[in-house]
Amino acid sequence: MTSPYPVPQPEPPPRGPSRVVIGLLIALAVLVTVGLAVVAIGIVMENDGTANRGKSTVTVVQTPASTPQSPAVTPSQSSTTPATTTTKPTRSSAGLFDNAPLSPGLCQTNGLCRLSSPTGNFMCYIDAARATCTAPRGEKLINGQTVNAISVDEAGNTELATLSAGSEKLLDRPEIGKHVFPYGNQVTAFGFTCAVGESTGVSCRQDSSGKGFSVTRQDYFFF
Repeated sequence: MTSPYPVPQPEPPPRGPSRVVIGLLIALAVLVTVGLAVVAIGIVMENDGTANRGKSTVTVVQTPASTPQSPAVTPSQSSTTPATTTTKPTRSSAGLFDNAPLSPGLCQTNGLCRLSSPTGNFMCYIDAARATCTAPRGEKLINGQTVNAISVDEAGNTELATLSAGSEKLLDRPEIGKHVFPYGNQVTAFGFTCAVGESTGVSCRQDSSGKGFSVTRQDYFFF
C-alpha cells in the first residue's frame, strides 16, 4: 500500500565539472597567454621605434686610393724633330737694271727672246710665261750647286731647277755663242726685263711685281 506521505528521495551526489568545461577553460587560458605575449611584443617594438625615431643612418663606403695617371700627351707636347726651312738668299736689285735698253726686235714677234752672256756661261730665254737662265749643257749653273737653271715666272715666283739633259733650253757652248748679248745692256719683252753686266752676271725680273733673280758663277740671289 502506498504511503500518503511522500518519502523524501535522497539528493544525488554533487557532480564535478565536465570534461567539456575543462577543455574550454584550458583553451581560454591559452588564448589569454598568447594575447598577453602579443601585447608585450608590440610594446617593446613601439618603444624601440620611439627610441630610434629621428636618428639617421650613415653608411661609409671606403674606396681604394686611385693610382696616379700619366698626363696625356698632346701634339704640342710630343717629341718631334723640327722641320728644316730653307731660306732663299735675298738682296736688293738696286743698280741691276740701270743699263742701256735694247729693242727686243723680232724675238718679241716670234714669242721667244734668246740672249747669252759674252762669256757663254749663261743662256737666257724670255717668253710670256717666264724668264729662265741656264748653264751650258753638262755644266752647273753655280759653282758648288747641282742645279743648272734659275727662273722667275709671270706671277713673280722664283726658283732654282735642274733640267734634264735633253731639255731644249740646254745648249752646247758653240750654240750659245750665237746669241751673245753685250755687257751693260738690257731688254724688255713679254713683261720681263733681263740685263747682262760684267760684274753682276745676268739678272731677270717680272716687271709688274719687281720680283726676280741675279746669278753669277759664284753666287745667286732673289729679290
